Amino acid sequence: MAEVSRSLGDVVGFDYIHPIAERIRFFFEGEGAQVCAENEDPNRIRWMIPKEWHIPLSHLLIFFAIAVSMCLIEPLFARLVSRPLARYLNLLEIDRKRFTESIWQLCFYGPAWIFESLIVYNSPWFYHTYLVWEPPFPRQVMSEQIFWLYALQIGWYAHCSFYHLFVDSRKADFYPMLIHHVTALALLLSAFASGYYRCGVLCLYCMDISDIILHIGKPLRLIENVRPLPDITLFVFYISLLGSWLGFRLYLFTAKVLYASLIQSVHYGGWINSDNWVFFNLLLLIILVLQLYWFYLIILSGYKYIRFGEEFDDERDRHNKKKGKRKQK
Repeated sequence: MAEVSRSLGDVVGFDYIHPIAERIRFFFEGEGAQVCAENEDPNRIRWMIPKEWHIPLSHLLIFFAIAVSMCLIEPLFARLVSRPLARYLNLLEIDRKRFTESIWQLCFYGPAWIFESLIVYNSPWFYHTYLVWEPPFPRQVMSEQIFWLYALQIGWYAHCSFYHLFVDSRKADFYPMLIHHVTALALLLSAFASGYYRCGVLCLYCMDISDIILHIGKPLRLIENVRPLPDITLFVFYISLLGSWLGFRLYLFTAKVLYASLIQSVHYGGWINSDNWVFFNLLLLIILVLQLYWFYLIILSGYKYIRFGEEFDDERDRHNKKKGKRKQK
């Protein structure tokens, strides 16, 4: 009778997801793949003490203050730094907004990724990702560094969502990028509120390095419109972007984040301790699909360069460039 009373989710989890996760872990990690030491049968004993999803008002106010500050600082930064730099470089008028947007994002993602690297390289759960779920998960103590990383990233994505909707120039991927911002913000807030923060830190580390390369290469591409650069310069940045996207956003994101979240969480702690498994993995899979879409655009840009001799450019901006030229006519 006990088996009959199980919910459909438990039937699928206990009878299908857990055995599949176990086989996958044994395939990649061998028979010594570790499980939680709290019990002999992690699939049947409930050791996890759930954490109520809650963000203190004081923390929400910090996130809000950071988001508002970024919204106020960006135009000031553009006025005092990036626009004068664009004028000094004599960039085309149509390219100046793209230039200011990239310089601003570079100034965030560069320090952010360095900060993330310092955190993960000193964390054993980066090297052994099953430790993301070690007891007392989800009540592991959040360090001050990780708190401020989340605060800055939540504020950043709130700011980016607002600017994407109301300020930034519209690109061909307007809706995919909007989905990305909303999904990233939902992941950050949910991970912070529920105690799933280690997986979130790994996700940020895997993603942000490509933005650094993208927003170094894009301004160089815009500078090349007015003062020719050696072909090797843009080629090096294109290959670097391609490699970072493939290595970090596709391979490492899958190996460190999705593997830990989809597979290790279920086998290490058991399905009975895998609360919110569907919710978080659905959001992470949305992120992966978007990365595959943008990787296709990067490949497309390289193909056009090789096949048709077109200049390296951000495929998302090409339609804006054409619209701008039509307006100038």
